[in-house]
Amino acid sequence: MVTRERSHKQRRAHVLCGWGTLIAVSALLICRMQAGELARNTPALLWGDLQPGRYAVGFRVLYKHDLTRKWSPSKGPKRATPDRGRPIRISVWFPAVRAEGTETMRYGDYFHYEGPNDFREINYEIEKYDRGSWLEDLNEVSPNGTDIFAKLCATPVAAIRNARPASGRFPVVLYAGGLGSRADANVELGEYLASHGYIMATVPQLGPSAEETSLETTAGEAGVHVGDLEFALGSSRC
Repeated sequence: MVTRERSHKQRRAHVLCGWGTLIAVSALLICRMQAGELARNTPALLWGDLQPGRYAVGFRVLYKHDLTRKWSPSKGPKRATPDRGRPIRISVWFPAVRAEGTETMRYGDYFHYEGPNDFREINYEIEKYDRGSWLEDLNEVSPNGTDIFAKLCATPVAAIRNARPASGRFPVVLYAGGLGSRADANVELGEYLASHGYIMATVPQLGPSAEETSLETTAGEAGVHVGDLEFALGSSRC
């Protein structure tokens, strides 16, 4: 798989976007949740002063294919199998019920995804970029950047993988991290909103084809990511 390098300026761009890139879809798209009891969180370590809401935080990953857009190269050995459409990995945080004996995820779980076989190579490329970007940023500000990153990955977060959804109807929020953002951008926001009764969904930035998996800065490729977000909006039902 051939990837195109993102500039350091691109990797920094998501910091400038911050909370302002949040796209609230509000009550127009509502997800019906299964029945369950409410649970109250304790503040997660990475939340700072943010106070949790009444729900536990559930997290799941949806693996979909957009059949309206091609992904495989038009020729060469990878074209031996039929094009299944553009792969879309959707991360979803949702209000959940805390069950006895369940453990929350670690921050490093937001980097490593297995998924079905046809997503393994894509997940690997995204993880490789995200980890490398983090290490580059941390090593710029500290001689102990590698150790800091290891501690970050081991830090507990609020989310519970594949938790039981809480009962009720909840508004959906679609999050875009901004140009050059990592796939883990603002995961704390997703957790926080889920604890307060929102469903948040996001997709990582992915290039236009299997041969070009990194997203560039052109308007056309920005449109590629917008298309991924639009597809996720219709698919992120719990």
